[in-house]
Amino acid sequence: MILAGRFPSKDFEDEVRALEGWRKVDFRGFVSRGEISQILNQSKFGLVTLYPTPSYKEALPVKLFEYMAAGLAVIASDFGLMKQIVEKYNCGLAVNPQNPEEIAKAIDWLIDNDEEAQKMGQRGREASGGKLQLGYRREKLLSLYDSLLSQ
Repeated sequence: MILAGRFPSKDFEDEVRALEGWRKVDFRGFVSRGEISQILNQSKFGLVTLYPTPSYKEALPVKLFEYMAAGLAVIASDFGLMKQIVEKYNCGLAVNPQNPEEIAKAIDWLIDNDEEAQKMGQRGREASGGKLQLGYRREKLLSLYDSLLSQ
């Protein structure tokens, strides 16, 4: 597994690094945009399993759209807009983000069903070029910011 980014705390990082499975992780830390592109090109699918906290229940994480635009099948949380998008466009699998066994089964399924995973990735790429295009979401977000700042 290729893992990029930062840990929320040193304690959590130490806890994760102590796990047996860590030996299978290629941890890249914080990476540049160019490195992200290289990682996506090396990947078979993307994982965006946010917990159902109030701030994420209706979230549209950029990472979901980056995976879709890269033509990767996604494993996403099974709630809110993420689940709706994954199911509507059949571009991946929706899982309970608090159930490691369910996430592992989804990973195994995508690995074992490579041809269908590629088709899911293609459907995601096609969807990301339409109404889901980041530009479309960008305009909605800018409009929201304008309305909030004018209050």
